[in-house]
Amino acid sequence: METYPAEKKKNQCFVMQPFGKSNHPETGKETDNDKVFEALKSLDRIRPTFPIRVYRADTEKYQQSQLHAHVIERLSEADFCIADITGRNSNVLYEMGFA
Repeated sequence: METYPAEKKKNQCFVMQPFGKSNHPETGKETDNDKVFEALKSLDRIRPTFPIRVYRADTEKYQQSQLHAHVIERLSEADFCIADITGRNSNVLYEMGFA
C-alpha cells in the first residue's frame, strides 16, 4: 500500500456494485463486476494531485453476518461514492439509500 504525506491524504471513494459476475435483468447480458471495479481503481492515477483510494465492501475482510453494518461504516468514511446501478441490484440500491 502506498503512503502519502499528510497534505496528500487519499480521498476515499466507496464503490457500490455487485461482486463477481451478474446478468442484466432485461437484456441478460453478463457483466464481470470485478473487472469494472479494477478499471475504476485506475482513477487514482488520473490526477496525482488528487489521490484517490477506490474501494468497495469486499476490499477489507468482514464477517458475512455484519455485511450491512460494514457497508454503512465504509459509506460514512467515504468522501464520495460511485454506484453501479446498471443491473438494478437491490443491494446497491439499498446502499445508495444510506449514501
